[in-house]
Amino acid sequence: MKTKQNRVVGLLFLAVTMVMVLFNSCDKYETTYSVNNSKCALCLSCISVCGQHAISLESDGTTQYVKIDQDKCIGCGKCYNACSYKAISSN
Repeated sequence: MKTKQNRVVGLLFLAVTMVMVLFNSCDKYETTYSVNNSKCALCLSCISVCGQHAISLESDGTTQYVKIDQDKCIGCGKCYNACSYKAISSN
């Protein structure tokens, strides 16, 4: 009985994986995001919701600003939705 259940679970996993590959659901979104630092209040809510660790707090000596690494950003829009100051826009 246990072997049959394991076989069913394995086949379901394989089917879901194949569907994800066929429909590119593992790929990046088409849009990416950038920060307008003149609107940014440095509340850091965008950093806390980014699961890709694409957003960081940078400093140029006297000023701190938020930066989105375009190589890491997958375009999910969580940062856009978290920003109550509308400092993040889509590219």
